[in-house]
Amino acid sequence: RDLKSLLPYQLQQGEVPPLEEQEKQRITDLYDGEVAYFDRAVGDLFEGLQSRGLDDETVVVLTADHGESFGEMNRWFEHGFSTMPQLAHVPLILNFQNRLPAGVRMTGLVELVDILPTILGLVGITVPGPIFEGRDLASSLTTGSDPPTEQLAMSELVQNGFSAVSLE
Repeated sequence: RDLKSLLPYQLQQGEVPPLEEQEKQRITDLYDGEVAYFDRAVGDLFEGLQSRGLDDETVVVLTADHGESFGEMNRWFEHGFSTMPQLAHVPLILNFQNRLPAGVRMTGLVELVDILPTILGLVGITVPGPIFEGRDLASSLTTGSDPPTEQLAMSELVQNGFSAVSLE
C-alpha cells in the first residue's frame, strides 16, 4: 500500500488504518529527516549569531506549541483532538551564552507561560507586580535546580464545541 493513498486529512486527524511495518518505517524515516533538517537550521542560527558577534548577548529559545502522536494507540500526526502526554509535553531549550550553564535539565513542571517571565529575568528586566501568569525560572536555570513544584500544569483543548482539560 502506498502512503499517498491515505488522505493528508486522515493522517492529520489520526484516522489511519493499521499501518504495516514498512509504512511505519517510511514515516519514521521522513520524521528523522525533518529532525535532521531542523538540527542543521539551528546550527546555522548559532553559526550566524557567532559570526556576527551576537552569540554572547542573544537568548535563544526553542520550543513547540504541541507534540505529535507517533503511533501511540494507532494515532499518527494527531495534535488537534487530544491532550495526551505525547501532545502536551514539548521541549523547552534555552541558550544564553556564558550566562546559562550548559546541559542543565529540569525535571519539574514547566509551562509555556513561564517562557516570557524567564527571558525577562535572564536579561535583568524586573516587572513590577503579577503581570504574567508564568514564573521566572532564571534562578533555577542558573543554579541547575528544579523550580518549586507546588503548582499543576494544565493542558486545555477547546475546538468545535468540544473541551478537554488535562492536569499534571
